[in-house]
Amino acid sequence: MNVTCAVLGPSGSFCAQAAVAYWGPAARMLLMNSIEEVFEAVAQGHCRHGMVPLQNSLGGSVGATLDQLAAGRHGIAGEYQMRVVQCLLAPAGVEAGDIEVVLSQAQALAQCRKFLRRALPGVRLEAVNSTARAAEMVSRWPGRAAAIAPVQAAELYRLRVLARGIQDREDSTTRFIHLVQRGRQHPRALRTTVTVALGQGGAAAARDIFARSGLPVTWVETRWYPPAGEYRHYLSVEASADVPEMRAALGELRLASTYYRCLGSYPVAGTGGVQPLRRGVAGSGKWEVR
Repeated sequence: MNVTCAVLGPSGSFCAQAAVAYWGPAARMLLMNSIEEVFEAVAQGHCRHGMVPLQNSLGGSVGATLDQLAAGRHGIAGEYQMRVVQCLLAPAGVEAGDIEVVLSQAQALAQCRKFLRRALPGVRLEAVNSTARAAEMVSRWPGRAAAIAPVQAAELYRLRVLARGIQDREDSTTRFIHLVQRGRQHPRALRTTVTVALGQGGAAAARDIFARSGLPVTWVETRWYPPAGEYRHYLSVEASADVPEMRAALGELRLASTYYRCLGSYPVAGTGGVQPLRRGVAGSGKWEVR
């Protein structure tokens, strides 16, 4: 599908790969420097769509994405789950024993803790905005540096692959969300995500509301939101917002909350969307940003 979307760049990022898999190779991508800039591009109308990471099965939820969702200016229209393969990349002439610093996105560093402790003990770790940004920086780094990034970034920035598949688990998966200005009810929705603030009981109280209606909650996250001076709870429920049980549960949750927002009701990976969604594997083959 020929869409324009904002993604976390630069070229070679996992986010850009997820966008190609989700919308197809004809998608035109605006490569942004940070997750915050992706949200801003959608909010300002520079594009109607965005793609950002929400959580990883190893590294947990992405704080920058949660903070932006808490601001209440965006919604979720779909998601794409992609298995990620992390690689250790370095310039020509730099071997594993030479490395003094490893650059990557904070989530990627967390996904590779065991490898870093075993293979590079004592090496300094430095977090940057994205894995592809780390590769780009290492390609012109004056010292002995390496990056944790996708294999595609090695091709783009002329780096060597010193080690492949260094994440702690082979099935490490990142959940990306299709970002829009306002969440909406998709006709094939199977998942609904909300964010709330509750004075009593917190996330457990919200989960109980859904449990009483027999609705499975598959994701819960709590994060302090400084602008409002309160904790915001995020929950994904495996049901469309328009089924009677879900409508009743959401109504009860709204009444119990000091802040409530339904971020969207949308298809899950593998059930359909802008095009039929499928689970992907990053790091398998070549691709090109169009």
